[in-house]
Amino acid sequence: MPTDLNIIMSSEFFEDRRTFSPFEAYLHLYAIAKEGEVTSCRSLMTRWGWHHGTSVRRFLDKVRDKGYLDIEGDRDGLHITIPSKAKVVSIDPKEEERAFAAMLTPYVDQYGKDMIRRFYDYWRERKGTGRMRWQKETTFDIKLRLIRWHENNNKFARATQDREAKALDDLKKMIK
Repeated sequence: MPTDLNIIMSSEFFEDRRTFSPFEAYLHLYAIAKEGEVTSCRSLMTRWGWHHGTSVRRFLDKVRDKGYLDIEGDRDGLHITIPSKAKVVSIDPKEEERAFAAMLTPYVDQYGKDMIRRFYDYWRERKGTGRMRWQKETTFDIKLRLIRWHENNNKFARATQDREAKALDDLKKMIK
């Protein structure tokens, strides 16, 4: 499984109950295929937060018809496998950025919109390979990264305030 997919799938955000986008649903199917798990339309419908089994079946048909995954259904459930010559799926960078932003949304109340925006802008930066900065990390736990980011913001803010206070005190001394 690609490292990036491991990071996303193991993230607590992926476990949050919400309506999955088609991109997230595809990632979930891919992970199921890699793990060799058996699933059902009903369990996918529930996990993805989609309200109609028809939507799930149409999505599965589309994924199968485009050759992204092999999907076979029987009495025991859905068997999803990766074709030996799987098509390379080009992921829209904007969709990828929206998925990353969605992972940060639960933390806006805790850390504030401005800090989350600065964190998002820093980690979504793309260089060379076209991958976002956070995707190049071998491990990336958003919760731990946000804690560190917040601590550093506080530390640097205090240092800046201390420098400004010292400069103001020096100015006052010079005036006296």
